[in-house]
Amino acid sequence: MIEANVVCRELDCGNPVAESRGRLVEDGRRGVTLYSICRGNESSIRQCDNRRGPGVCDGKYYHHVTCSGKRLVILRD
Repeated sequence: MIEANVVCRELDCGNPVAESRGRLVEDGRRGVTLYSICRGNESSIRQCDNRRGPGVCDGKYYHHVTCSGKRLVILRD
C-alpha cells in the first residue's frame, strides 16, 4: 500500500483506506508498459522509480485507491 500512501498524499486526501487491482474489459486500446516502485516518502507519484518493460503491464489492469479524506472540486468555465 506504499503507492496508495503516495497517491493520497499527493491529492491531499488523507490516508489510504482501501485499494484494489483488477482486470479491465478489453476495449482495444493500448496501455502503457509502466510500473512504479515507491519508497513511501515521495510527495508525488511522479517521484517514484518508474520503469518500463515487456510484460509488466499490458494496459488491461487498473489500480484503484480510496483515501480517507474528502476534497471539494469546483469546475468553472
